[in-house]
Amino acid sequence: MADPAALVHVYGTTEAMATSRRLVAGKLSLEIVDGAVRNLCWNGVEVLRAVDYPVRNADWGTLGATTLSEEFTETAVSFEYKRIFTVGDTALRGIFTCLGEGSGKVTASLDLRAQSPIRVNRAGFVILHPVSGFAGAPLVVTHRDGSIERGVFPRTIAADQPAQDIVALRQKANGVSADIAFAGEIFEMEDQRNWTDASYKTYCRPLSLPFPFELAANERVTQSVTVLLSGGHAAQPSNPDKPFTLGTGMGRSLPQLSLALEAGWEPTAEQRPVVKASATLLRLDLTDPDWRKTLPGLVESAFGALDLEVVVSDSASGLRADLALLVATGITPRSILVLPKAWLKNRPSGGDGGDGATPAEAATVARACFPQSEIGGGSLTNFTELNRHPGNAGSSDFISHGTCAIVHAADDISVIQTLEALPLVFASAEALAPAKPYRLGLVSIGMRSNPYGSGVAPNPEGLRRPMAMTDPRQRGLFAAAWMVGAMAATQTSRVDRISLAAARGPFGLLEGARARPVFHVHTAFVRMENRQRLAARGPGSVAVVAVEGAMVIANLGPEPRSLGLPTPMRGLILDRPQPSANWLHDAPRNLVSALNLPAFSVAFLLTGPGDIFGTDP
Repeated sequence: MADPAALVHVYGTTEAMATSRRLVAGKLSLEIVDGAVRNLCWNGVEVLRAVDYPVRNADWGTLGATTLSEEFTETAVSFEYKRIFTVGDTALRGIFTCLGEGSGKVTASLDLRAQSPIRVNRAGFVILHPVSGFAGAPLVVTHRDGSIERGVFPRTIAADQPAQDIVALRQKANGVSADIAFAGEIFEMEDQRNWTDASYKTYCRPLSLPFPFELAANERVTQSVTVLLSGGHAAQPSNPDKPFTLGTGMGRSLPQLSLALEAGWEPTAEQRPVVKASATLLRLDLTDPDWRKTLPGLVESAFGALDLEVVVSDSASGLRADLALLVATGITPRSILVLPKAWLKNRPSGGDGGDGATPAEAATVARACFPQSEIGGGSLTNFTELNRHPGNAGSSDFISHGTCAIVHAADDISVIQTLEALPLVFASAEALAPAKPYRLGLVSIGMRSNPYGSGVAPNPEGLRRPMAMTDPRQRGLFAAAWMVGAMAATQTSRVDRISLAAARGPFGLLEGARARPVFHVHTAFVRMENRQRLAARGPGSVAVVAVEGAMVIANLGPEPRSLGLPTPMRGLILDRPQPSANWLHDAPRNLVSALNLPAFSVAFLLTGPGDIFGTDP
């Protein structure tokens, strides 16, 4: 897809897509994607999701790397890849090599040299272990002193590091054993599912050491990772074109859709009539001296029921004063979640915020100020912050958190893989508060706020950039397909409210007077809200959301998909813009028994009489 217009339609940017090259030696295979190892397999079974070497700045943003040269050497029994590159405007110069042998040995080496002093939070190898088949699988850790610790990969999402002081690992999952040895640094592991990454991550350097730290001019970082593979049977080939399954009613509806709203995201008078939503999730920062000036316009811009996310002062007296001023405005929200400002930042498990007010204290004051409202607890950022402090939701009526798909990586593959992790996040959140309703805040590709640094990453060029608020894919088909995947991920959860977008702004459904592809998906879900949800599963990279009489299907991959339908259906296809259909094809209005879905396209299908989508979903 080299055509610039086609790239913009799908990805919202003309930025070149990541290049990929597959290397094979006997039973061993892997891909080199943008200079890193991806999808390392033995006999067709994924053993490691990635071997990468990112450099993270003081805000945990990933510094850009520029490839100076690449070399590939392949024989019948081995392969070698070598990359010379620079990082951070040439502050670092590096050499990465990966040698693979048909016997099952993989050796990755990294040599970084600082060209000038640079302050970083991380510079070195990061190993990603898959999720599928790994949760609960055996894990043996060798420590620096030679001692051995036997355990398992966490089943529910671990709030803190499941393994530390690592010099070697032995894993066995899906029938394949891997012995992994590290040199040049001490490693530890975290459960990246906290941030919706579909992986466990073994990384350096330990977070117990001070960061950021400085690499002096000419200082070197040299590391290696050696992997020995054994066992396993050939993976069974999948049938990507088999029909999806459509089950019976689940006795409940889709989660109610709330539009996220804050100052600057209000729809214009021109945009407001075309937006549909059942509720509004309004965020107010009461520590901003201008909040009372902007509140009337925000309330006027709200759709349906009004739910509040409120940031207040950190002191007990300050939060009481803040909420008293909010009460004086006469606003009566359906629900309210109040969080002291210090709790927008991540803190280790057990941290109590020092002398400031706690979220539990904020909830108590909120209940006294708004006795008719439901009181929420949890996090205004990621599940991570709720997982590390589940007690914050103890006195609440419901739990909540948001998600972001580009905390650690922003390539297309990693963003789509976050959809694999979402059901695991939902299950772990529900286990923290089994008896409470579960309402999600903003679930998005871009990052709304950065709990780990001073702010989100600037992205004026509109690139695929980790920790950026403005992600170009929000403008394209990619975000529309991802939105279908996010809603599909709620199927087995008890999530009953969710925010997937804003009317405008970086998470907007609209861009000026023009509807983005996500507008059509969001509007379809609003129209489907009150119908009974049906259990549905798509094959491979296909997401399905179904209710009585209608369903939405998305191709979550860059390649076209042919999909057989269980029965002939009518509907529309959301693909590239059409001259008179505003992104929607009307050809499938007639009965069809199969779909041809281009990259990241979406189908709106009718499974019964009537047409809840109308002529323009």
